[in-house]
Amino acid sequence: FRQGKETMDRGQVAPLCEYLSRLPDGVLIAGPPFVMDDIPLQARRSVLVNYKLAHPWFSKYYDEVKKRTLMTFEALYAASTDPINRLHEVYEVNYLVTENDAYDADALSDKEIYVEPFNEFIARIIHKNKHFLLANPPAASIVYRDNRYTVVKLPLPDENQ
Repeated sequence: FRQGKETMDRGQVAPLCEYLSRLPDGVLIAGPPFVMDDIPLQARRSVLVNYKLAHPWFSKYYDEVKKRTLMTFEALYAASTDPINRLHEVYEVNYLVTENDAYDADALSDKEIYVEPFNEFIARIIHKNKHFLLANPPAASIVYRDNRYTVVKLPLPDENQ
């Protein structure tokens, strides 16, 4: 089996999933859709939106997944707590997973952060914000960190408090 553009050694996500599997039943987790594919399988926890393992079981599935995906990327590349906490307010997301290298210059200059039509949306956010809150999330909100991933508990504290 050869690794390709949309495949990876799924064992890389195993430490994250081991942690997430110890979270209470019923939590909802959001994060990059590629990473979210592993969580229902390895951690047995629900995710807001995933990539390959998504199954359209209801008539408005694609509209809902598009909305969830846009909101997730808006949160991942947010400059303030508002878009991040909106995931908690709208969908009751309890935890948000980030990729530690998602905010370095190479990753931000990548023309294919995700798939179309979402890349154009992500590029606009990156261009607009320049600073990303989740590159250095509030220490009190971090519940897990390894060399690849960080997990923050939502909602994040209001920046103005």
